[in-house]
Amino acid sequence: MMLGPPMGPMVGLFGARYAWPQLFLVTLVAHVAFGIALGVIAQALLKDEDRGGLLRFLQGHRIATVS
Repeated sequence: MMLGPPMGPMVGLFGARYAWPQLFLVTLVAHVAFGIALGVIAQALLKDEDRGGLLRFLQGHRIATVS
């Protein structure tokens, strides 16, 4: 998104002026695909002790402080 052209000013919110259903559907599919890919990568990188849920994961991993 940072490397693409500024689509909002060119075609309006979600392409409402020129490409309404197409641009909205493309961005929807892109966001869903990115979420699925991120979920698959996160599941692949989790260790067995991290699989208890987000709260258990956050409680088990304390951030080290610099002293």
